[in-house]
Amino acid sequence: MGLVATLKNSPPYMVTTEAITDCEVLACGHSVIRQLVSTHPLLAENALHISLSYLRTHIEPHIQAVSSTAQGRLAKTLLNLSDRLGQFHPEGIMVSVTNEELGGLANTSPFTASRVLKSWERAGTLSRGRRSVVIRAPEALMVV
Repeated sequence: MGLVATLKNSPPYMVTTEAITDCEVLACGHSVIRQLVSTHPLLAENALHISLSYLRTHIEPHIQAVSSTAQGRLAKTLLNLSDRLGQFHPEGIMVSVTNEELGGLANTSPFTASRVLKSWERAGTLSRGRRSVVIRAPEALMVV
């Protein structure tokens, strides 16, 4: 959010940001950000690192789509979500996600996501709620 503001001639924004939980946001004008970047060049380097990380995040699903099974993509997606958004739960790590969202992130259909999640649920690897998944055995997903 706001990475293009570090550039002298900023292109138009290509994405938007949406908070999924209540939060606070600090807003600065372009001139303030430019002054900070000129005073602290490491800010621009950090912005480039963040941008490259986003690019990697965007490219990886395309590579996975041709080199991994749907089950493997779903496992990797669930593990990534648990790392980034997971909350500790008495039974494991809870991730708020629907079959549709999970399928979209893993480049598979919601039906396939549901079928694979059901098999993992029968195996005791996870449990499902209405809009959540509780990962009970993340190590089982690492070997998929």
